[in-house]
Amino acid sequence: MVPPTGDAFAQLLEAAPDAMVIVDARGVIVLVNAQAERLFGHPRGAMLGKPLEMLLPARFRASHPTHRAHFFADARPRPMGPGLDLWALRADGAEIPVEISLSPLRTPEGTLVTAAIRDVSGRRKAEAKFRALLDSAPDAMVIVDAKGVIVLANEQVERVFGHKREALVGSPIEMLIPERFRQRHEGHREGFFAAPRSRPMGAGLSLFGLRANGEEFPVEISLSPLDTEEGTLVTAAIRDVTQRRLAEEALRAQSLARPLVVRIMRALLERVDEPGPLVSQVGRDLASEVQASSAEEYARTFASLGLGSLALEKKEGSTYTFVGDDLLGRVPRATQPTCHLARGFLEGAVGALHGGQALGAEVRCQSQGHEKCRFVVKPR
Repeated sequence: MVPPTGDAFAQLLEAAPDAMVIVDARGVIVLVNAQAERLFGHPRGAMLGKPLEMLLPARFRASHPTHRAHFFADARPRPMGPGLDLWALRADGAEIPVEISLSPLRTPEGTLVTAAIRDVSGRRKAEAKFRALLDSAPDAMVIVDAKGVIVLANEQVERVFGHKREALVGSPIEMLIPERFRQRHEGHREGFFAAPRSRPMGAGLSLFGLRANGEEFPVEISLSPLDTEEGTLVTAAIRDVTQRRLAEEALRAQSLARPLVVRIMRALLERVDEPGPLVSQVGRDLASEVQASSAEEYARTFASLGLGSLALEKKEGSTYTFVGDDLLGRVPRATQPTCHLARGFLEGAVGALHGGQALGAEVRCQSQGHEKCRFVVKPR
């Protein structure tokens, strides 16, 4: 078959930025441009008159005639293999990732197909680097298009949400949102794409994610626009703040518990002449309710209740020395009762650790009970 001729056509073909290969219905190469020579590493004369399959990796050659026949049966401009990874074969045997656009070319001798072939090795490397950076991020990262479809997710998404990345890509972002928020989310998404800029999502609001097992959990979300060849996308960095919220719920509980305990201690001091034994028993009873496996854990538990800081200072054999600061704060006549409370608690703790009772062998408190108290406790 005689290829189309004419200086204008030849100049247009040579000026094309992509490799151009023109093939007849039999799959025979009838025309190539200089970019095709550079891309494939074959001189022009070595390609003309040869089957197109010479430019394909061996694993694709058997199926290619069928694909070619389908194109000629419905010849129209379109990308080849949309959504698939396409590869070409260079003269040196190297495979390169490519994008291919197909267009029919009508001639007096029949229809030809023009294949515009673009080397996307650089883009693939950039994408791989971007994915690596995405996977190294400490937060779950989800990239979404303007329709709310997930186009990319990192490894942290699997850990945080419990979904496999492959199941997320192509799915609506709403699958990661509790059902009660989904209806409003579309409007929020449209608002972001109307004026895309980096910002926190729902500033001042309580946000929640939805795990694959149906569990809801509190999150913080930062949004950033991402400009691509396909248009603007949005990158959502999602952080699970469950532990932070629990720590905040604990701090709030402490702030409430401490004044309450102080009031109880004041009332006790006003009504009991010798409160020491009673307060020590309260401390032992408190220790019996604590599930801990070490002296350090018992001390941390005491402090977490808002009863004042308490820590293990040293351990020699089975003798434990603890130090406490500002136990219960500035409570009237606080020295003995606050020390008795901590002493009873530690006696109960050490007794539990050794499977019996413990003896507070020595208690030393400095002035007013809000400097430091030291407790030397050993099992009986």
